[in-house]
Formats: sequence, C-alpha cells, structure tokens
Amino acid sequence: MNFSDLAQRISSLYYGWRMIGVVSALRILGGGLHQYGFTVFFLPVTQDLGLSRAMTSLVFSLARAEGAIETPIVGYLLDRYGPKPMMLAATTLAGIGYILFAFVNSYTTFLIAEG
Repeated sequence: MNFSDLAQRISSLYYGWRMIGVVSALRILGGGLHQYGFTVFFLPVTQDLGLSRAMTSLVFSLARAEGAIETPIVGYLLDRYGPKPMMLAATTLAGIGYILFAFVNSYTTFLIAEG
C-alpha cells in the first residue's frame, strides 16, 4: 500500500471519524506527554536542584491545581473565541513554559516556570 492509496482511503472516511482520529492524536500527545510526562522529569529535577521529593511533588501538584482553577476561564474563552485562537495560545504558552524550564536553577525559578 503506497501513500496515495492510504490518502484515498482516509479521504473517503466520514468527516466525523477523521476528526475523532485527529482529536485523539492531539489528546494522546498533549495529555500524555504534557500532563503525565512529569514523571520523566521528576528524578532529574529532584537531583539537579537538590530538592526533596516532597518539594518537587508540591511544584507539580500546584501546576495541576492551577489547571483546575483556570478551566472555567478557558471554557468561557473557548466559547467566545473558538478553538483555533485557544489552541494557538495554548501551544505558545506551553512552548514558553518548556523554554523557561531549561533555565531553571533554583526552587523559586522552578516554581515560576512550572506554574
């Protein structure tokens, strides 16, 4: 099966199934890597910054709590402006956060970058 055959099969699928596939892929990448990927960073951050596991866990827990607080605001903005600007803003902010994460050298900067 070559690429044109695969493209033809995908284009003949019902539009809703294609959207489910795209959203599922985005959720796996966004949710899986961003939301649950902190376990990859947990031990290196703890060792590099000389933190206890409790201090490191607090930072990641505060980041999750922040997400719970901002959800109603994001829902309102999503209803008002639609998904495209919100996805662009979310991608930009996540990218900035990961760039800031590269410059972390103390507990305070870790709290700021992760929050």
